[in-house]
Amino acid sequence: MSYENPQAPNSSNALSGIISKAGEASRAEMLREEKVKRANITSLAQGLVSSITPKKTALKDFTKGQKNQQQDLYDAISNTDLGYKEFDSSSDEMMHGLIDDFSTIQGHLNNGTMVDEQLGRRDLAKIKNKVNTYAAAIPRFKAITGAITKASEDPNSPQLSVTGPPVEQMEIITKITNGKKVNIIQNGDSIILEDPDTGAILNVAEFNKAFDNPKSPYLVYEADITEPLKDAFTSYMKDDEGSFTSNFTTPETRKDRNNNDVEVTTMTIEQQQQLKNAMIGVENKSTGVPDGQFTALIAEEGESIWEDIMDGGRGYDEFTGSKGEALEWFAGKNSVPAPDDPEFKLYKQQYDVMLDYLSTRALEDNAASEGIELDTKPTDKRPEDENENKGQVNGSGPRAMNQPKTQKEFNKQWNSLKPGEKLTGPNGVEYIKK
Repeated sequence: MSYENPQAPNSSNALSGIISKAGEASRAEMLREEKVKRANITSLAQGLVSSITPKKTALKDFTKGQKNQQQDLYDAISNTDLGYKEFDSSSDEMMHGLIDDFSTIQGHLNNGTMVDEQLGRRDLAKIKNKVNTYAAAIPRFKAITGAITKASEDPNSPQLSVTGPPVEQMEIITKITNGKKVNIIQNGDSIILEDPDTGAILNVAEFNKAFDNPKSPYLVYEADITEPLKDAFTSYMKDDEGSFTSNFTTPETRKDRNNNDVEVTTMTIEQQQQLKNAMIGVENKSTGVPDGQFTALIAEEGESIWEDIMDGGRGYDEFTGSKGEALEWFAGKNSVPAPDDPEFKLYKQQYDVMLDYLSTRALEDNAASEGIELDTKPTDKRPEDENENKGQVNGSGPRAMNQPKTQKEFNKQWNSLKPGEKLTGPNGVEYIKK
């Protein structure tokens, strides 16, 4: 067997193989690196797209939102007509002017031509608030005009109180309803209604706030004192079983037209005064005024009773010194003064007059409905006073001075007095004619 030695490798071929393998590795690395780079570039590009998209979406949503807001404004102004041609014409002109301003600002925001975008967005919000504030006032104007119309046409319906909104504001609203000119003015962020004749103004935003105030409603009606006066009367006049008490009434037996005996319930003047005093109550030392059946009523409705029902105290001049003028209810415009306050005298004068009015109304209104006869002449037989003002047989000259039970009777008798003569009023106070 023979063995042949293998051939030694060619050195140039070996080197070539090494170089070849190295090149392949290099190319592979280069390809790998290229792949990574491409991946990174793609990732970066994707990142850039991802960051831009929300901006475009946000801009699109903003533009859509502005369009929606603009449509909301058009919807709002579509209900701002009151049905009065001249006012509605001025109203439409102002509202569409606001819409035009809104559209201009919105266009600049959409086109990127707004110098201060934040300011632009705030201006849009202000315009929207103006439109909505004005639109909210329209149904309230309608409610007020309806109430005014009803009160003026139907005397049996609740009447508006003078203690409600300022008269000058009511006049502006009534001018609108009468088709008279009312200026609509934009003053900064506010819309103002102006009476061109008087210069009186109505701030629409403030009007809305006042209208919606649950503690102090804008529309105020005259106090209804019927039930409180009935309750005050019944609390003293009837027992738990609903029968008249003997303290304030006198049963009488009379003959009817058929000569049959009938029972009649009467009240003497003395009983009438006793009842009134009982309803009024006794003086509270801390307040200086009586606590009785009318205390809560006066606290709640005193201003309306005095200014609406009692016409500001007209007819009570000798008590109040008003000289025929209608006075405001003191406690309605001022804090209730303490007994040691110098202003307490005026307050007490008004309070006493109101107590007399309420007690007299409670007596007369409810006695009639209960079939009770009220005596109008004193039952006591006083010794004749030769100096007493008796009047003349023929009816001329001063009339006899019986204690008046109402302010009307007091005024009638007072006018016939001579200086120095005295007369006791329905409140029990004696007055001297000057």
